[in-house]
Amino acid sequence: MQADKAVRAPLASFLNLPWAAIVVWTGLAAIIQILGCKRTGSVMVVRVRAWNSKFLRVEFKDVQLMLDLMPGDISGFYRYDEETELMRKALNYAYDEPLKQHAYKHFVFMNNDGQSCLDIVAAEMEVIIE
Repeated sequence: MQADKAVRAPLASFLNLPWAAIVVWTGLAAIIQILGCKRTGSVMVVRVRAWNSKFLRVEFKDVQLMLDLMPGDISGFYRYDEETELMRKALNYAYDEPLKQHAYKHFVFMNNDGQSCLDIVAAEMEVIIE
């Protein structure tokens, strides 16, 4: 998967928090480390530690797919708004007929080598500072 087709922006653009509370994703190597993931029903929670030692909870709702390739240190976070192959596979598996309109997005955590290490297809995403 190529990151140039994704929405590549500071984490701030994905948050609904005041600017003072935002940890900015700079693209530097090892700025974030995934501490753990937990899925309950259709909700997936990813706990991360930011470069400034703040802990974040990234909550995905209405999850259709999670592909975990053993993430650790993270160099980037991307959101694919257009349909990706992985999103198409997840939605085809979940629904009998192809969806003409939907709110699903493909979210990707990238490792320090620029490779996808945690993919999530979900309808909603929220970041909470713990």
